[in-house]
Amino acid sequence: MPRHRQLSVRIDDAQDKVHDLISMDMLYTDFLTTWLDLKKDSIATFTFDIADTSTTYDIVFSVTNKDDYPYANLYLFNDVIFPSKHYTRDTIEFILAAQDGEWLGTGMSGYTNDFQYKTNVRFPEKGTYTFTFEQAMRCKNEDCSVQGIESVALAVKEK
Repeated sequence: MPRHRQLSVRIDDAQDKVHDLISMDMLYTDFLTTWLDLKKDSIATFTFDIADTSTTYDIVFSVTNKDDYPYANLYLFNDVIFPSKHYTRDTIEFILAAQDGEWLGTGMSGYTNDFQYKTNVRFPEKGTYTFTFEQAMRCKNEDCSVQGIESVALAVKEK
């Protein structure tokens, strides 16, 4: 099994960058950085607890990229690990630039895009859930690194 580097550095001022994610109904929100040199074995991990299985949630994933990000999109593998240790795996494409090459998103030092990743989610089990996101871009260099992603964030909002 390959070894993975865990990404867990918090951005103290990230609430200013992704202010649209914050609200009274927020169950969970976390911001991670260190993806400036995103390698194939880099994993962003978000862990939170679900106490009420009857409530529905929206899950928002945010990506902030810099001008030096070389692609118009970002592919990530996403694992959702349930309290029972069962898991699901998905591949996600996030579009970061328009067809004409103009960056999408807002911000002053980068371009932040909020993606409605999942809507009306009802978690089937009480307990701790872990969402992981791993770089899934095609490799153009030996260490499979991608530069220009400044931060990622995950927010779970009660409906």
